[in-house]
Amino acid sequence: MAKERIWNKSLDIIKTVAIITVLMTHISASFVILFPVSSPEFIWGNIIDSLSRIGVPLFVMVSGALFLDEDKPFDAKSFFRKHLLKMVVLLVIWSIVYGIFYSMVSGVGILDYIFNFAGTLYPHIWYMYMIIGLYLITPVLRLFVKRENSKYILYFIILSVCGNFIPSFLGIFKNIFGFTVANYSSRLYLNFASGYTTYFLLGWYITNVDIKKKAKNILIGLGGMGLILMIVLTQAFESSIPASYQFTYDSLSILPFVYSLGSFLLLYRRENTKKNRKAFRFISKYTFGIYMLHIIFLEIFMNYILPYSPSTFITPLLYMVLLFVVIGAPSVLFSYLIEKVPYVRKLLYL
Repeated sequence: MAKERIWNKSLDIIKTVAIITVLMTHISASFVILFPVSSPEFIWGNIIDSLSRIGVPLFVMVSGALFLDEDKPFDAKSFFRKHLLKMVVLLVIWSIVYGIFYSMVSGVGILDYIFNFAGTLYPHIWYMYMIIGLYLITPVLRLFVKRENSKYILYFIILSVCGNFIPSFLGIFKNIFGFTVANYSSRLYLNFASGYTTYFLLGWYITNVDIKKKAKNILIGLGGMGLILMIVLTQAFESSIPASYQFTYDSLSILPFVYSLGSFLLLYRRENTKKNRKAFRFISKYTFGIYMLHIIFLEIFMNYILPYSPSTFITPLLYMVLLFVVIGAPSVLFSYLIEKVPYVRKLLYL
């Protein structure tokens, strides 16, 4: 009989870092999109946005480590009822909630928001769709995701990186070379070896396969280089290639991939520490609630209560830090309070 693992405390740290970086991504994104490339707003926005690009990949890797764990018993019917069905219901409810909210603040019709994904808030909901997709393929993945197949799983990850993540990034050089590798790699139709499934499997691989210290240090170093290149290339290419960040920031591109891989390796510890991690455990418990609620506070503070203006004495960096505090604190507080309310607590997947 498989022995269930004790909860790994380092996963709390990873989830805490993930939710912090997700909030910072949503805060800094507007500085990259709205301001000229030479402005302090763009420069600081680019730095913070690049630093924050590990959020979603870290969450997916943690999910992979948990849901693909062969030491835990698995029943597809029970999994679909407990996780998949619940997430579908939450998706419907939160789509309605944000449809109403967004129609109030911007006039977009509720049904237009829900069915046509109208409005800038849709990127906040997309994560739930993606997670549902991963849940749907989890029973199939569980059939072969085992330690005895670790070499094949590594092969799948490498295939995905070479066939999709690298070609996706190289599209940034299309104007220079006149073609892109993706034109050729796409002809292989490696759709099955792409997307967030790669991070899902990567989370399992890191937490179940021994990685030599030298290889681990090299991967962490490559992660640091990926971060630096994200910052530098976005700054360098944005003036000549508008929205170049679509190539450098995209989680399904090679730079965020190596940065996320290095970050997970840096934060993850196979052996549990004896230190008390109450603060991380607390935040980790409410990450879904914080994620679902923070956009409401971000919209209110950023557009109505605390809008940014270059003419103020607040620097872009100070403003982003201040905004993080004023949206992060109520998101945590309301998640905590909602947990105390029967039935309503289910809205935050607690």
